[in-house]
Amino acid sequence: MEKKEISFKESKIIYKEMDIIKEYERLVGNGYIPFQLFRDLLLPQKAIKKSSRTNSKERYYGAFFYKKNNDKSHDLRCLHFKGIEDYNYLNKKISKYIKDKTIGYELFIYCSILGIRAGYGKQFNIDKLINSFKNTKGWVVEKYEKTNTFCINFKLKKGENIEKYLNEVDNTIRILSLRNQIGIIISEHQTFPCLNNVPINFQVGLLVTEALGINKNDFEIIKNIRYMKDRKLEIAINSLREYYSQFTNITRILIGWSAIEEIFSINAKHILDKKEIGELIKLVKKCEFNTKQKQSKIIELLKKPDIFSEKNRNERIAQNISDCMDLNYNKVYGEVSDISRFRGQFAHQISGNIFKNWGSKKVKEMKRCLIFIEAILKLYIEKKSLLRFNSKDKELILKYK
Repeated sequence: MEKKEISFKESKIIYKEMDIIKEYERLVGNGYIPFQLFRDLLLPQKAIKKSSRTNSKERYYGAFFYKKNNDKSHDLRCLHFKGIEDYNYLNKKISKYIKDKTIGYELFIYCSILGIRAGYGKQFNIDKLINSFKNTKGWVVEKYEKTNTFCINFKLKKGENIEKYLNEVDNTIRILSLRNQIGIIISEHQTFPCLNNVPINFQVGLLVTEALGINKNDFEIIKNIRYMKDRKLEIAINSLREYYSQFTNITRILIGWSAIEEIFSINAKHILDKKEIGELIKLVKKCEFNTKQKQSKIIELLKKPDIFSEKNRNERIAQNISDCMDLNYNKVYGEVSDISRFRGQFAHQISGNIFKNWGSKKVKEMKRCLIFIEAILKLYIEKKSLLRFNSKDKELILKYK
């Protein structure tokens, strides 16, 4: 397929002030072909090929239209808007059109280099790595503009299995990870339909997130936190930063659970009183054992509240969270139990965790656990300090009331 780089300076950008639905009908009526609809769109400055998505406070959408003029020149139009209602309307219209006109797909697989040797601002020279793909596999590979990231491009026929290409790339970069002593992972993949009579190569890059800056009030917050010298508050703040620093949900679960366990654990209360424990010890002493050590071990275990506790560890943590945060115990206990279960799987198993063979139900459960961990740590930090998070974080916790 012929590639065309069409500058947005040569195109007309139509903003939300106009009636998007009427404008869509007008463009289609004038022979324009709708070929893409994007969420979280940050309009590029130069070429359509270098477009990006953005995770800014406001969500933008972009609908793109193509037309080949009689003089063989190419024309591009973009409807750029904010309304979700307009998006839903155009999504129905454009999705149906794309389905009917699709003749194939372009698959873009972004691979990122992770790990201590590639983190903390360090950069890997990946030119040799990229050339090895081209020389041995014949793949189309380009260095992405972001540090330590490259993109592999495949052209697929209609109906071809995308998983086959993803698995082939994943198997290849696993070997490269071991050889280079770094982690190379598929960070994202995108597919874009190739439409009949639309000779445009459209690629949207990785998500661009706008970082928030520090303000004068933050320095007062820092002073307040230092002055308090609250060990558990420090644990919550440091753990949340470590949580955000991780690349995989597995390590996020492990760090999140460790933080919750350390902050909210309370001492176990023995299910028996001293008199009842004493009676049991007397009975044990009357029993005959082939070694004295067995008898001593059983007596030692009988005295331990962690072994014979009134409530198990998860129940104690859930009770402490619900009391401290004024949340519903049963709802909190359900989340704590799930996080503990995942933590147990990740700490004691490797097969099935790294390899992508999870069902969608298990993935949703883990994502729900991650939301809970983040919300609880943020709520605890707010309760113990002057630091405040945005309203969305507070909304997350309301369902546990």
